[in-house]
Amino acid sequence: MSKQFSIRGEFLAILRKAVDEDFTGRLEFIEPNGNGIVRVSMINGNIYQIDSSWGFGRVEINRIIDWKEGECRIKKLSEKEIEELKEKNIIMTPAEVFLLK
Repeated sequence: MSKQFSIRGEFLAILRKAVDEDFTGRLEFIEPNGNGIVRVSMINGNIYQIDSSWGFGRVEINRIIDWKEGECRIKKLSEKEIEELKEKNIIMTPAEVFLLK
């Protein structure tokens, strides 16, 4: 079972800190009204997967920008999950994350 903990704060700040610290794991941003979630899976600060309650891909990152702040669950990835992500292309680099507004 993967370990997790939650923090509250500004979503872009949380994402940028994870990138800056070369985070490997999954950030789960919870919609303020609790009706949805955006999951960002990262390896060494690079984003390999973004999916949400509504869809998947880079466009889903806009939801956390719109939501601004709230609860974020931080989860560790299993070795199997890391290996599966490594088979995918990076969809957002650290430089691209720091350009988000």
